[in-house]
Amino acid sequence: MAGEVKRTKKKVIGLSTEGQNPVPIELVNFDYLIMMDSLRDDDVLEDFLNFNTEFLVTGLADCNVSGVNTSDILQFDCKRFYRVDQAPAPGVPDVFFDIPTENQK
Repeated sequence: MAGEVKRTKKKVIGLSTEGQNPVPIELVNFDYLIMMDSLRDDDVLEDFLNFNTEFLVTGLADCNVSGVNTSDILQFDCKRFYRVDQAPAPGVPDVFFDIPTENQK
């Protein structure tokens, strides 16, 4: 097999469904509200607002995720840390909010 794992742009994580019931989840990521680090006195705020600040990714997680409580923090493989915003309920996907870190761009 050729190539380096760290240089690949897309990675696929497998989740076995044999003998398990995967749980539907929603991962919610947020972007900056303002597109500049700082505004000058003559800048108009509306010119620098980012209107696309929320990104939603749906997926399936291991059935053990259904045991989490609201405000628990966990990390998904190859993803960032997330806080449980909506605890599991029948027929409703678990909702996890991204926890920003200083390493994010």
